[in-house]
Amino acid sequence: MKIYNCKSIILSSAIIVVVVFFSVANANELNLRGKIIFNTYKGLEVISLDNVESWSNPELIKTENLPIAYPEWLPDGKSVVCEFGNMNKITSIELDNLNVVFWDSPNADMLPDGYLEKFIQPQVSPNGEYLAMYLIDNNTGYRMAVYDKKNNSLKICYEEYSQTKRFSWFQDSNKIAFETRDREVALYDFKNHAITILIKGRYPIIHPISNEIYYVGLDDKLYVISVDDRTPKRISRKNWGWVIPIAFSKDGRFLYYTDTATVFLLEKEAIYVYDIKLNEKHRISCKYSNIEGGSLFEE
Repeated sequence: MKIYNCKSIILSSAIIVVVVFFSVANANELNLRGKIIFNTYKGLEVISLDNVESWSNPELIKTENLPIAYPEWLPDGKSVVCEFGNMNKITSIELDNLNVVFWDSPNADMLPDGYLEKFIQPQVSPNGEYLAMYLIDNNTGYRMAVYDKKNNSLKICYEEYSQTKRFSWFQDSNKIAFETRDREVALYDFKNHAITILIKGRYPIIHPISNEIYYVGLDDKLYVISVDDRTPKRISRKNWGWVIPIAFSKDGRFLYYTDTATVFLLEKEAIYVYDIKLNEKHRISCKYSNIEGGSLFEE
């Protein structure tokens, strides 16, 4: 199936019509599974990846009157954890009935002195035992922290300033990848509480099968690097400078991400899938003025 997007640019009373050809593969051909949730000005929206009709007409959860930001699926696939206004508690929302739940822990009493009473972009680990987030040091900015649910403890993992971008977990939940202030791909190891700086780059995301780290290089190309040999390999020559990764599919073939087209001023943000095997990308959502967050649930 092909979608033809037309943009009209008015220059000196002359209308120039530019036709952009954009290929969208059939859902059955790609065999996509799961669902992606994200936030727009309308509220929370959910794309069912195995239903091509949902790509252009996602399920709308009318939460526009709720101060929700950065929704992340919880392991049940029925509720999300998110930022909720200026609340100083972790908040989750049951999507069926929009029941809002404020967590008892972590709480403001667990924060070090000099930190704001706010938990930024909470994100649960694959095993459900940890919750990663950003905290705000009043003096120097954002710090990465992890809450251990079993031990009811909150730990600052990285004492230096971090970029407030999405974390990426190893499937065993023992390591987490993140981006430092200096545009470096870094790993935090939960067993020895060690930080490893791997390479200059942005937006790291862990491959679920190989445990290699995909990231956007400083030249805006897509790379992959092994934690063991740390030799980067370029995956795509296309411009990935405006890409924000969401997640890999469980089999590691597909990478979901948001991207902002920059050729035309009228073009908006959209969600895409990159087929690593075929080196092809496909748009799987409408275009929006702004997309906030993005989380994949796949059984």
